[in-house]
Order: sequence, then structure tokens, then C-alpha cells
Amino acid sequence: MLGGISPVPGGMGVVEAGMILGLTAAGIGESDAVAAVFVQRLFTAYLPPIWGWFVLVWMRKKEYL
Repeated sequence: MLGGISPVPGGMGVVEAGMILGLTAAGIGESDAVAAVFVQRLFTAYLPPIWGWFVLVWMRKKEYL
């Protein structure tokens, strides 16, 4: 919910801070929480466009697009 009401595109920073606070409130160590949140952001926001680019190039070669 924090990411939706924040004025930052995609809730960058706000969502991470909220997730880190939530994980530390649940009893996970701060360094582990930070690592888990940034790995989650890596896999959900940064890697899919890279994989998508390779698929797009492949689909153009095969003339699917």
C-alpha cells in the first residue's frame, strides 16, 4: 500500500523500506532483511526486462513479431 500512495515511480525505496521494517518487526535480523528485500527486487524488477529483451530478439529473428 505504501508503494501505491508514494509519489515515487514504482514505489522505489518506499516499498523496500516498508518490507525491511516488516521483516525486522517479524524477528529477522536487519542485514538478512535488507539482503532478502534487495534480492526480491532484483528478481522481480531488474532481471525480467533483461530476459524479455533476449526473447524479443529471438522472436524477431523467427519472425514471430
